[in-house]
Amino acid sequence: MKKLLLILMMAIAGLGPMLAHAQDLSDLQDIEDDGQLRSDSCRPYNPLWKRKRVQESRKSLELSTAFMNKKVVERTWSTGWAGKMTCYGTGNNVYLFTALNAGPLYVHFMDAMSDNNYWIKFDITITGPEKLRVKGGYLNNVFRLGNYQTSYKLRAELLDEAPGAEAQGRTKATFNGITSLVPIVMSGDGGADYTFGSGSSKQTYGEEAWAAMLNDTPASGWNTKHYVAFETLSVQFSPNQTTCSLAHDVNVMMPPVTLAALKKDSRGQGGEKSFTLPIVCRNPVNARTATRSITAWIASNDVVGDDDTGEIMINDDSDEEGVGVSLRKPNGERIIIANGIGPQNGATPLLTIQSHSPTEGRYNIPLVAYYQVFDRRSLSTGHVVATAQVMFGYD
Repeated sequence: MKKLLLILMMAIAGLGPMLAHAQDLSDLQDIEDDGQLRSDSCRPYNPLWKRKRVQESRKSLELSTAFMNKKVVERTWSTGWAGKMTCYGTGNNVYLFTALNAGPLYVHFMDAMSDNNYWIKFDITITGPEKLRVKGGYLNNVFRLGNYQTSYKLRAELLDEAPGAEAQGRTKATFNGITSLVPIVMSGDGGADYTFGSGSSKQTYGEEAWAAMLNDTPASGWNTKHYVAFETLSVQFSPNQTTCSLAHDVNVMMPPVTLAALKKDSRGQGGEKSFTLPIVCRNPVNARTATRSITAWIASNDVVGDDDTGEIMINDDSDEEGVGVSLRKPNGERIIIANGIGPQNGATPLLTIQSHSPTEGRYNIPLVAYYQVFDRRSLSTGHVVATAQVMFGYD
């Protein structure tokens, strides 16, 4: 199961030059019509510390015990993406649609350790804006995504039997009790019916986003020419297995630190803040031990650089570009973070539970967050934001 860990940093005090940000010329070429910048030209922001990617926000939903007395569960949310986008033309809008592409998604939950099989039908209804005007023009071309959100409703129905022909081409399967939906996508070009390509390769944005959802495409693999942001909903349904999740979202407010203090420290560190990750684990009815092995680690789309793992995080919603956030254990061991929401890839394990071993129900994982300089040349005043996710792997 995956649950959001949110880390918000307070302002860094001090004085320093701001680093200018270069425009992405490939984007400028892409949004020109006969040499003129056209409207609806918003693209993902290109930070200096890593390759440009579509922004991703994430939410989690635990359904393992949700259907005990009913067949239908409904939830409503507002999108929660952060970061920036660059809009080059005038008269810009952003378009919001669901990757479910005008129809339900049927997910087949198969238990690898038993003969239990379940089908859940998911529907998404957008309840907020589907088109938003971007305020500003070409000279003020960087905008915060947080100002352009929408809302949606999820309907999940536990089916009594496998669906029929109506589910053809609209299914997804999982063996570990976890699946991902993409309830909302943001594009700077057009809505779900916006077309691209020609001939046999012609398709709509809705079809492309649907394929990305079915293939669990990471944020780094989404088309930066077509999309600005998307929200992922991680759903867990394992009624007959041990499951773990973060008890609630965690916000860590870092103390202010001066540029002089960061520059003076030989390691480029400062502003420590201790916090705890509350992880809860649930066994199926009448089980006293874990039914499978479980490992927890931290992953983030905000890791500096493009390697599989890293130790420093910074979101492009930050004003400061030379310092990020790192994590360590109380004993000083630095936390290695998976780059992108996905496999462990060598990230530091936070929690390991062996199959058939007793479970405590709740585990409080102590950690320390601190500022970490990664580019002394670009240090400046501002605030730093980083987000991460607690991931759970089951064997």
